[in-house]
Amino acid sequence: MPVAYVLVTCEIGFEDKAMEQIAKLPCVEEVNRVTGVYDIVVKLAGSDLDLLREVIGKDMVKIREISFTHTLMADQVA
Repeated sequence: MPVAYVLVTCEIGFEDKAMEQIAKLPCVEEVNRVTGVYDIVVKLAGSDLDLLREVIGKDMVKIREISFTHTLMADQVA
């Protein structure tokens, strides 16, 4: 099953609101606040990579509190 990890940078002070909205999106399995360059790490899993791309490229980008994302796509072998 394909998995994507999305590293998210938010507008300052809006991390909680962004996390709430991200958690409502399809395919989202985990939403974690982190420290460092990024504010949130999101794990998505779906039936195929196209579905994950659609959630990230159409749904996640509509969240106004998100200022930047970096996506890591993975296809699990085992």
